[in-house]
Amino acid sequence: MRVILFTGKGGVGKTSISAATALTLAERGYRTLVISTDPAHSLGDAFGLSLANTPTPIVDNLEGHEVTVVEALREYWSEVKDYLVDLFRIQGMDDISSEEMAILPGFDELASILYVDAYHQQDRYDVMVVDTAPTGASLKLLSLPEMAQWYMQRMFKVNRAIAKIARPLTKPFLKVPIPEDEVFAGVERLYLTVDRARKVLQDPEVTTVRLVTNARRRWSSRRPGGPTPTSASTGTRWTPSS
Repeated sequence: MRVILFTGKGGVGKTSISAATALTLAERGYRTLVISTDPAHSLGDAFGLSLANTPTPIVDNLEGHEVTVVEALREYWSEVKDYLVDLFRIQGMDDISSEEMAILPGFDELASILYVDAYHQQDRYDVMVVDTAPTGASLKLLSLPEMAQWYMQRMFKVNRAIAKIARPLTKPFLKVPIPEDEVFAGVERLYLTVDRARKVLQDPEVTTVRLVTNARRRWSSRRPGGPTPTSASTGTRWTPSS
């Protein structure tokens, strides 16, 4: 499966180009999925229909998906979130603040990466077109597995084993609960999922990133007679294999 990410500033037309690209690929016979990772979704508006948190048929060979963080939290972070909420409540934090603090910072951008891995594993589509949010945070999150690699390789298994031994011994005496094994399993599952997605997105044989910008008129004062407007434009016809 090929992955094509469109990124750029807000308002430059990423959603329009993503939708047009997906339609073109579908018309050429490629099984295509277009997903939006922007919290302020407008992909459905581009097609004139309502898209759900699951792939929704648009036309032949084309489905659309607007990613929601709620579903990603429930699937990938629920065990860790439940533990953190309980931990914050024990420390005296109110329910609403506990729920908010238990969410991994940047999880809205991370959700898009998790879905990239999920669809790549399914192999249901020939091409996935990703309409990203107007931010570079999604790409920055690709470094998460590398930053966590030292801990996961050297300390994670040790801490997990210590917690398993100490949990029954300390439970009657400690007000702060020691994480259950499913909490460690949730952290490990999230790490492995993001690591797989990172490999997919960094593979030039699979993924390309397309920068969308607005054409701007450029002025030059080098010619006789004063400033002269100059402009440049390029156009490329491409397929998923390009």
